[in-house]
Amino acid sequence: MSKSMRLEALLALKAAIEEAVPELRTDMPGKAHVIVGKALPSKNACFPALVIDPIRFRYLPDPEHDFFEPDPSHIVLCVGRFEATIQLRLVAATPAERFEYQEKILEAFLRTEGHPGVLLTEVDAIPELGTWLAAWEFDEDEWQDEKVFDQQLWAVATLTGVLPALVTRAGVYRINDLRLGTTGDFTTEFTPDTFDSSKAIDRVRVNQDGTIEKVT
Repeated sequence: MSKSMRLEALLALKAAIEEAVPELRTDMPGKAHVIVGKALPSKNACFPALVIDPIRFRYLPDPEHDFFEPDPSHIVLCVGRFEATIQLRLVAATPAERFEYQEKILEAFLRTEGHPGVLLTEVDAIPELGTWLAAWEFDEDEWQDEKVFDQQLWAVATLTGVLPALVTRAGVYRINDLRLGTTGDFTTEFTPDTFDSSKAIDRVRVNQDGTIEKVT
């Protein structure tokens, strides 16, 4: 797997915020209003600016289960989840402008139908893992001021992110048709080719629910 799940999840969060707040987009080469990582823009950086700062990721194991089958010999399993603590750091040219962006970002989280306060982002940037969802929940419904430079305040909010822990296993083949043959003939040598042809073998099919049915 050439890409990082956690990085792609953060980039999906970045894209969702940019879609919700178009003012945070930029087409200027070398500049970004929304930054993923710990880099803080300088005093001369373009404003408004938002830093998505991953503080830590915690892995929580769960019973593994099938998630995605990219091809007949590979399977993607979900073996738990990552819980992330994320800080959003927002700065703008004026306090009034910053408050406006705070409200727009918060609204993007609150308008999720059925899960207000949780922003769901779809991640499909890693084809071998299929498409999966990351959930980002506001820990608090308000922003806290944090001083960075003289006469400049950042508004800081904390998110909790949850994304699946996915792994790929090779050499895995699904059983689509399971059959069992029984015989009382212990003198004849049987081969796989005679399983379906020998009249001395009683054959049954084992279904997924555990029931069996006779195969003629």
